[in-house]
Amino acid sequence: MPPDLVRRISEHFPTGQPGNGYGLTETSAATAMNTGPDYVAKPDSVGPPVPVADVAVVPRTTTAPSPT
Repeated sequence: MPPDLVRRISEHFPTGQPGNGYGLTETSAATAMNTGPDYVAKPDSVGPPVPVADVAVVPRTTTAPSPT
């Protein structure tokens, strides 16, 4: 969602909280969530991982095995 739209939603609906979630729909629910004041402050972020998700940040090009 464009950052300006996140700001406008917050201004237009002061009691609402915009949010965005990311995940692989066909395998699980959300993996990362960015909601409420954090989303307004950092609308370009995907947010932190949800507590039950295991995540790893790896370089685009690597020969290392996938984390398990």
